[in-house]
Amino acid sequence: MRQRLLIVDGNASFALRVRQYLTARGFEVDCASELEEAQALLTQVRYAAMIAAWRLQGAAGAAGLELITLAQNQAPWTRTILLAGRAPQAVGAEARARGTDVVLAQRPTLSQLGRLVGTLVP
Repeated sequence: MRQRLLIVDGNASFALRVRQYLTARGFEVDCASELEEAQALLTQVRYAAMIAAWRLQGAAGAAGLELITLAQNQAPWTRTILLAGRAPQAVGAEARARGTDVVLAQRPTLSQLGRLVGTLVP
């Protein structure tokens, strides 16, 4: 059975590229662009990992941090990667305190992201 991943990012182009890349590497990948959509998916589907941007369109503040908390509470088996981008350093510290596995300060290349997911999801 293929491992399922959730990509949560308001940049549809980036999410699509990641989805195509990881699907070609044997993962089943769902995408969400809004906080509410991601929350619904996390409560309905068992994901091996979630890759989330710290900010989402239409959401106030650091929605990615909310998703990490939700994943820890609703799906503690889900490994989490936070794409922090230009977030203040405190966001990374808060994400780690909430239980995220990896905080990336810059958008990774597809191959970097693929290797990272491969280490988190056997």
